[in-house]
Amino acid sequence: MNEIEIMNALDMCRKEGCGECPYTDNPKCVTKLLYDARTCIANLQLSAGSAVLQSVKPLRYWAEQIHANAVEHGWWDELRSFGEVVALCHSELSEALEEYRAGKPMEYASASPDDPAEKPEGIAVEMVDCLIRILDWCGMEGIDVDEVLARKHAYNKTRPWRHGGKKL
Repeated sequence: MNEIEIMNALDMCRKEGCGECPYTDNPKCVTKLLYDARTCIANLQLSAGSAVLQSVKPLRYWAEQIHANAVEHGWWDELRSFGEVVALCHSELSEALEEYRAGKPMEYASASPDDPAEKPEGIAVEMVDCLIRILDWCGMEGIDVDEVLARKHAYNKTRPWRHGGKKL
């Protein structure tokens, strides 16, 4: 696939109609399409010597920064239990589901009379809030998120199609 074919296929998916999409024969068409799009973008950035790739920070950096910010704002004055951390992650995912069920966009800004600054809201923002909770915990535990992610992803690549036949 070249860049134009990938862009056209992405546009078809966005419009929720496969049409003449070259990925429709693949049982994982959207997954394959997004993988190809990311690969294409990464290759373009590498070939251009992109400063974007050079400025991307590893997850362990974000875990350290996010945890330091949480500590500075008093969220770790008392040690949280692992169960509390999991519950907080779950609450962020529930908020994402509620945004989705309400038909809200992936990201939008809102302001309240009490706080005129625009607060990021939306499905994607709530999903990222869960990621922030996870990275905060990883930062507190000193976990090298990048290394754990790389090992788990490498293992997942060895697993069979829909391993275990689970439906959900």
